[in-house]
Amino acid sequence: MLVTLLRNFYGSRQKWKQKDGFVSGKLFGQLFFVLQLVMLVLNSSSSVISAWTQKQKTT
Repeated sequence: MLVTLLRNFYGSRQKWKQKDGFVSGKLFGQLFFVLQLVMLVLNSSSSVISAWTQKQKTT
């Protein structure tokens, strides 16, 4: 689902790239970096939350 979302976004971005390739490419790169960062934070926080809930269950 996320891949198709990204593909659709990138596809719509292609029109912008023709207009101003450098700026849109940079923008897309930054957006992708932020997205990866968010995913990383979500993954780590979810593991922390699951560990915490496991601890709550045991005590």
